[in-house]
Amino acid sequence: MAAVPPHVIISFDMETDLGNWWTTYEGVTAGTPRLLELLARQGIPATFLFTADAAQAHLEVVRAVLDAGHEVGCHALRHEFLGEANSDTPGLFTLLPEEIDHRLELATEIVAAVAGVRPISFRCPRLQSSNQVLHALERLGYTVDGSYPTYFYAKQLAPYTPSREDWREAGDMRVLELPTFADFTEPPPPGVDGFWRGRDCWPKLRLEGAARFKERVDNMGAYLRARGLPHFVCLYLHPWEFVPTPRELVFGEGRFEVAEWLWQNSGEPHLAALEELIALLRADGATFWTMKDFAAAWKG
Repeated sequence: MAAVPPHVIISFDMETDLGNWWTTYEGVTAGTPRLLELLARQGIPATFLFTADAAQAHLEVVRAVLDAGHEVGCHALRHEFLGEANSDTPGLFTLLPEEIDHRLELATEIVAAVAGVRPISFRCPRLQSSNQVLHALERLGYTVDGSYPTYFYAKQLAPYTPSREDWREAGDMRVLELPTFADFTEPPPPGVDGFWRGRDCWPKLRLEGAARFKERVDNMGAYLRARGLPHFVCLYLHPWEFVPTPRELVFGEGRFEVAEWLWQNSGEPHLAALEELIALLRADGATFWTMKDFAAAWKG
């Protein structure tokens, strides 16, 4: 079967630096302008998913994203856990189900007020979603969600509409779920069965470079074609990866040493890798979408 150019979504989770580990927004303020310049050079659209906190703290960045023609979506009220855990994070706890509706409604209203347009694309922090989240998103008018951690559940490999009883299964909800890109062609290490985070696309572009990442995209394309599935690639990145990431964080109560894989190749090397990857994908005829435009085309 002949190769088909992939549909590609590049999305950025606009949050505090290092996600849950720090309180600053250097990635949002310093990384975003670099990303907008890169996207303008390459002439492609992207989706920027803001936590309500980030949007409120940096209205000028939200406006810059919109003025550049990109989509502004929502990434929850804060970088908080909304659903089933798929990783261990000490000292952080999932919200109670009864908290979710109110916090997502508040987050949506804040991002809408800052952006001047209501967000219709969403992603859960840490890709931790739940039935409660999907029902809230549908009630709030979202049309697309990018929270499915393909590497973790390892079942949905193409866009789908979730079941009302189990968001991880296909059903008849109005929200389109976009599985994040994962590489199922590389076998897990010996002794590892089922879940393996090494399948996840993040942060492989930063750690391995564009050529190796493009190889993963091509390999997964063949894997999907063999199963009769469309070649779809949804990347999730973070603006703090495009500025030099600190190697340690000093708090009032102690010192936190940042794992090497979180800061390695951050800043200029990652910018160069992303631009090279875009060029390689374009050379193969890839089409680039925002989340909302892809969802509209898919449903149409």
